[in-house]
Amino acid sequence: MGKVNAAIARMAGQRVYVDTNVFIFFLDGNDKYMPIVGPLMQACADGTIFAVTGRLAIAEVMVHPYRNGNAVTVSRFKSFFAQKNFLAIAEHEPGCFDDAAMIAGQKHMKLIDAIHYRTAVHAGCRYMLTNDHGFRTDADIEVMQIDDLRE
Repeated sequence: MGKVNAAIARMAGQRVYVDTNVFIFFLDGNDKYMPIVGPLMQACADGTIFAVTGRLAIAEVMVHPYRNGNAVTVSRFKSFFAQKNFLAIAEHEPGCFDDAAMIAGQKHMKLIDAIHYRTAVHAGCRYMLTNDHGFRTDADIEVMQIDDLRE
């Protein structure tokens, strides 16, 4: 837990963009990643870090429950994202998409990743929690890979 606790301490008091895969690991109770994402989600819930995500991330999380036709899981996931006490949800205003297209072109990113990146930066996030290795730390945001926080 040393790496996770160090990451939480580093992000304390900061706006942190939480990417789709972090939510999926947490909501699915993924055995491999729960020791990492559990404490990170707790740090969001207790206000140690200020979690932000975009509507796009929520839509991505919902794909499999809808695909599987699992009404219980759909309801559980929707209830999780409806909580207002630990997560700010950034909207993707019209300018987001043109900016993301430019970012995707300049940084050689997939468009969907560029939308997440642009949303994070626009929301004032200094950090991004993800396990998508298409993201790289730059002058605008520090990327924390979940795999790098494993002991």
